Amino acid sequence: KQWYQRRVRGTTKMKAFFLALLVALVAASTEKWSLVERSNPTKQITFRLGLFQQNFDKLDAALLDVSDPRSENYGKWWTREQILDLVAPPKEKVDNLISLLSENGIKVTENNRDFLTVRAAVENVEKFFSVEMYKWKHESGRTLVRSKAPYTIPKSVENIVEIVVSLSELPVSPRRRAAQPIDATGEGNVTPYLLKNAYNIPSSYQGNSGSTMCLAEFQGYQSFEASDLTQFIQVTSIPTFNVSTIIGPYSPGGGAIESALDVQYGGSVALDSTIWYWTVDGWMMEFATDLANRKSFPLVVSMSWAWTESDQCQISGCKNSENYVNRCNKEFAKATMRGITLLAASGDQGAPGDGNYDCNSTPAIGPLYPASSPYILAVGATMLAPGVGNGQIIKPDTSPVCSVFPCANNTNEATCTWPTSLITSGGGFSNYFPMPSWQSKYVQNYLSSGVTLPPSSMFNASNRAYPDVSALGNMYIIVDGGDFWQVAGTSCSSPVWAGMISMLNSYRLNNNKSPLGFINPVIYSAYAAQPNIFKDISGGNNYCTEYCCTDYGYVATKGWDPVTGLGTPNFQNLLNYIKTLN
Repeated sequence: KQWYQRRVRGTTKMKAFFLALLVALVAASTEKWSLVERSNPTKQITFRLGLFQQNFDKLDAALLDVSDPRSENYGKWWTREQILDLVAPPKEKVDNLISLLSENGIKVTENNRDFLTVRAAVENVEKFFSVEMYKWKHESGRTLVRSKAPYTIPKSVENIVEIVVSLSELPVSPRRRAAQPIDATGEGNVTPYLLKNAYNIPSSYQGNSGSTMCLAEFQGYQSFEASDLTQFIQVTSIPTFNVSTIIGPYSPGGGAIESALDVQYGGSVALDSTIWYWTVDGWMMEFATDLANRKSFPLVVSMSWAWTESDQCQISGCKNSENYVNRCNKEFAKATMRGITLLAASGDQGAPGDGNYDCNSTPAIGPLYPASSPYILAVGATMLAPGVGNGQIIKPDTSPVCSVFPCANNTNEATCTWPTSLITSGGGFSNYFPMPSWQSKYVQNYLSSGVTLPPSSMFNASNRAYPDVSALGNMYIIVDGGDFWQVAGTSCSSPVWAGMISMLNSYRLNNNKSPLGFINPVIYSAYAAQPNIFKDISGGNNYCTEYCCTDYGYVATKGWDPVTGLGTPNFQNLLNYIKTLN
């Protein structure tokens, strides 16, 4: 086709880009933002108040019950109203708060019972929260009103208001490497065809339009371009699909490597599912609360973004990172209790994480959030490794793009590690969240296996460990801005897993069963019942980042490990296990 010939004529190279986007948010919250002046006191601003919840221990116990495939209550997800009836503060306390806010010129525009959206003039906000509000301008020309210093919750409401969102934080930009041309040589690139062969995914499948999958982007990131998706579908010879639901700001126009990747590969795997695209103008709290409270919601969500667990306030403008992620977790728990499956990329900076991406910072290793959340399926990355011997040689990919660039024809996999790969698969142990019962046995097996571990002072071996699973995360071909790019990252593997879970949901919906929802207990139960559901990736480590290597990290070994989790999937075997569930 002429458009295709124009794109490839005269070049033997493909552009390559580190998809470190998920782990590469700029740490300084004022990056690319300039303080202009004190805000107009009469300007109206909108923000949110998170209220203290109750009975979360009961919700957590109920979630473990309905997500346990051995339970008679398996798959009996709750409604939003049932959840709020349990965890929301007493109505009388909320009504008293709303009255007090009104008396101080702050109007409630949306009451979600445990979260309020409010609107007020700057002068009223400044007085109530003892804070000065300023006008900020981004280099793009966008302006926002935010405080320069942290807010103070008045004593009159400190027994009910837990957190304030969208008052102090400024959206931050990804820190990413410049694109660079590379020779299109080597063992070949990853395409949807390769993934289907590597993971035994059928090329035809009885989907269900009720099986919805959402690709979520953050910080107002640039949106995918529909024409790029069309071109990708044509050059990879995959069935046509569209994005049917778009939430939040939509700003296409090229330069959207992350969103192009998420949509193109999530959608190419999720056969006949309904695809959503959601841009969050802020960070995790805004997304988690909106998702947990939506009347209509996607059944699967993939998030290719993360930041250091203990440095969330660099992104969110919060006062305490541990409090922030704990409240986010409660919102994620509410979402999963409604039957939503949440996935997140485990990171591209290995065990050192974003806090030590230059291998010269402290702490030497550190977990990322939201991958470290126990309510999220964390997805690590592997890379093609022809000499490993755990895969097979497949028939060549005959799609048009492979007539120009070499496409892989083997499915052997190894740990994704720099410098052999562009990135290093992230993983480790949370600093804050206790280890869930559903993974305890497998993590303890790892800890007692005799592998070399970091010093015990560097990680908490009794806490949540991640990733849970992995998939290929290197040398993916995508289309962005009409050009072909080669990308790497756990940003690749998370949407691929999301697509497969959407296919599993299609099976369940086609058979009048509930969606998989909080899937983590099922994944570990599947491994216990049939270990051949996963390809064990042993060998290698995650001592490195994208740029350098440290002396500390984790080693991949037999069974679960904090490098590639349980391994990579055999979809058909996993489907067979899912068919046995109520």
